[in-house]
Amino acid sequence: MSADAPTSGGVTFGRKLCYENFEGRQSFVVLIFLISNPQEFSKPEALYQRSDATIPNVLFEILWRRMTSLNILSLENFRNLENSTVNFSPGVNIFCGQNGSGKTNLLEAIMTVCLGRSQRLNASDRTLVNTESDWYRLEGNGLVKDHKTKITVAFQKNNSERNVGKKVTLNNAPSKLSELFQMFSVITISPEDSDTISGVPSLRRRFLDFHLSQSSPTYLDNLTKYHRVLAQRNIHIKNSGIPIGGTTFDELLIDFAAMIIKSRLDYLTDIREGAQEIYSLISGGGKFECVYNSSAVNSDDMPFWKSLSGDEKFEKLKSSISKRLTESQEAERAREITLVGPHRDDIAVKINSLSARSYASQGEWRSAAVALKLATYKFLKENFEKDPILLLDEVFAELDENRQAALVNLLTDVGQVFLTSAIAPPENLRKCAAMVEIVDGRIKIDG
Repeated sequence: MSADAPTSGGVTFGRKLCYENFEGRQSFVVLIFLISNPQEFSKPEALYQRSDATIPNVLFEILWRRMTSLNILSLENFRNLENSTVNFSPGVNIFCGQNGSGKTNLLEAIMTVCLGRSQRLNASDRTLVNTESDWYRLEGNGLVKDHKTKITVAFQKNNSERNVGKKVTLNNAPSKLSELFQMFSVITISPEDSDTISGVPSLRRRFLDFHLSQSSPTYLDNLTKYHRVLAQRNIHIKNSGIPIGGTTFDELLIDFAAMIIKSRLDYLTDIREGAQEIYSLISGGGKFECVYNSSAVNSDDMPFWKSLSGDEKFEKLKSSISKRLTESQEAERAREITLVGPHRDDIAVKINSLSARSYASQGEWRSAAVALKLATYKFLKENFEKDPILLLDEVFAELDENRQAALVNLLTDVGQVFLTSAIAPPENLRKCAAMVEIVDGRIKIDG
């Protein structure tokens, strides 16, 4: 048996709950309690403080088992934020304050403790350190499925420009950055996302790689190995040229390239329909399309992609990449770089059948980026088996009331949400949110 969470003011509190392991009477009591007390559902941590015998203990487990959440964050010497410890709601958290107060920096701290990196393009760990210090430390305590998890990310400046002074621990044990991608999944939506649609191809490849790495440790491993082989092949081409039969690195390059391109094609196939639906809702009926443009795959093959098995896709890609490498040998000798592979690929985005980069407005770029990110949220939720954490930076500032309402409705079936706003967010969202005020780097919890 399953039931949808009740609604209030147009906002659904929480997500679908499963009661397979419980007797019908308990399920009925849980459902009646939620309908009668929707405000309790938005903040399930408050239920632990209740002694009401009419609330089955199993409700606590239902509310928390499916949650992936960051519950407590401690900050030291991070950006302009005052050293502090902050308790978060597992539902919606709204960071309010004037521009420049530190709202986005708090989002950045959450991103860094969850995935070990900033959401800002080209932000190194050195830039995250408070200007009056030479180190920062973040400690997060949360839940990953039903397991309590403690994460520490710390960085110490040194004389090198590289981030060699960075240390990560999981539950007090030394860890690699890549392990964080297996623990948490995070989606960020910010004004800069428009660049993903309007900017250079490398930004769209970064979008693909970042989100696919969260859903699959294998993808991140393949990507790392591919770039290592690619660098070695480029050095070989520069120093020795390309022999008639290709380089000694070609076989490895082809294998990793095929696995990466296959993952990207499958991903775009999975999110395409959802992105179109979301874009239509936000834009009031606009048409959105996204197609993978590959330096190694003929676009005529794309319509048949879904009909192929996994092995057929892999072998077809390997054959196509090998053929393109052979055809590109002369050009690669002249330019002394590898011209075929996923490092040269792109996503072609169209809005109302026209190239988004060339013809779309800034508002359309923003709506398209939001559609891609929310469709990716759904993809990660289904593939990662836990709700990603959603970070929204000033998403309401550039939207009219209708688009704000449409976006709020799209947030009804998500897990933990952190959003910043210099203006008052929609009232029906504020009703179910924990408010956090930030004034000149000082963090204050309302209520």
